[in-house]
Amino acid sequence: MRQSFDHSPISRIAFIGNYLPRQCGIATFTTDLCEAIAAEHSGSTCIAVPVNDIEGGYAYPPRVRFELTEKDIESYRRAADFLTNRLPKFFDYFGQMLKRNPKGSEYLLGKKVSYVDLSLFQMIEGLRYAFPKTMARLEPHHSRLVALHDCVMARPRIAAYLASPRRLPFNEDGIFRHYPELEEG
Repeated sequence: MRQSFDHSPISRIAFIGNYLPRQCGIATFTTDLCEAIAAEHSGSTCIAVPVNDIEGGYAYPPRVRFELTEKDIESYRRAADFLTNRLPKFFDYFGQMLKRNPKGSEYLLGKKVSYVDLSLFQMIEGLRYAFPKTMARLEPHHSRLVALHDCVMARPRIAAYLASPRRLPFNEDGIFRHYPELEEG
């Protein structure tokens, strides 16, 4: 008996990070990743959500649809509202993608780790730092995503990097910041 697999395309993908023309490694990485996935999935809408470190931001390309201002608490409140309303849907979607992978449910695409898996790992890591109460509430309902996170984290070279001094810990100057006043009750 042949199983059917829904090949419906990913329709919207958001990349939260810095973005060119801001000059930093995260901006270059996020821009390259976003553009590569946009090229690979031309039927999808890929957007970027960068953090501005200067007043007025940057002259971003059209792919940037929403901006955070580094020192503006209101922009983070808007982002927290966005995450509160969208985060469960985001997790549901990627949980379904794991479940539907015809090659098994260990990774999102095929049998091997991909940039999507690495990005999802980093997103979960950052959200755990930024919104620990929200993540503690959501994670028990998304065991597949937690398992993917743990699988990526256990990869020997990833684990070595995470244990090395090269890995900078999350902090209040990075893209994922913890604002207790934005955290869900």
